[in-house]
Amino acid sequence: MANVEERVQLIFDELKVLDSIFCAKDEFLVNDGRLDADIESSCRNLVEGKVENLQLTVKIPSENTEMRLGVSLSKDYPSSLPGISVLSTQLTRKKTSEIQELLKGHAKESLAQFSEPIVLKLVEWLQEKISEICLETEIQVSRKRPVNDDKLYICVLKFDHMRSRKKYLKTITNWVTELNLNGCILFWEKIIIEIIEGFKSDISKYLKRLRTCTVDVDSAGRACKERMMDVLCEVENTSQNRIASGFQTLDCTSLKEFEQIFQNHRLFDIYQTYVKDAIIK
Repeated sequence: MANVEERVQLIFDELKVLDSIFCAKDEFLVNDGRLDADIESSCRNLVEGKVENLQLTVKIPSENTEMRLGVSLSKDYPSSLPGISVLSTQLTRKKTSEIQELLKGHAKESLAQFSEPIVLKLVEWLQEKISEICLETEIQVSRKRPVNDDKLYICVLKFDHMRSRKKYLKTITNWVTELNLNGCILFWEKIIIEIIEGFKSDISKYLKRLRTCTVDVDSAGRACKERMMDVLCEVENTSQNRIASGFQTLDCTSLKEFEQIFQNHRLFDIYQTYVKDAIIK
């Protein structure tokens, strides 16, 4: 077992990482509050046995299911298994219990393998699991399209960067397919622009996934959510022209080639109105 100072630092570092990833209001709580300046003292009090535990709560991002992971750290953590609970008002008690037991099994395996703080690993595992649950729900719901959702829209997005381009593109390509969208993503120098076409409700689901699910990695290689995407426009496609079926990745070697893609899709008016000023400073 690591000494007191090492364990204090391990727990403190893990809490800081979680707080940096889940930084929106009430996404990550320690003893029902946000991380504060006294957190290192709280970690020390835990390790020295002056407090019984630290209670962590993490809101797991999802489109259709709100879920919270509760973790109770004891004075022997990370050498001992933390207390784990899963709470969701939208899943059945049976389903929640199943997920909780699977998560505990994953926690035991992780602790045996790594002998280091495992809360972030549990969060990442649960994010993957909840995506499967939500996908099953979404497939059932998508068969009941709103009556008025019969108009096609064009949405243009601008991304700041993609650290793990392969992982990012694989994820969004799968989403585009699942949600029956069409489009392409353009790379030119440091510019990344995505064009998608589909029904408004499906585009809304896609945008929500981008904002709530992990799609990339941060500078330390940890899974992270998209926080630097801009929606340049979301407008009704009033023409009879459709974007070709599927999803393409296009690498451009010049601005002319970049603009030509909008011309080819008969979207040059959208380029002139919404995109040009955003990429040419």
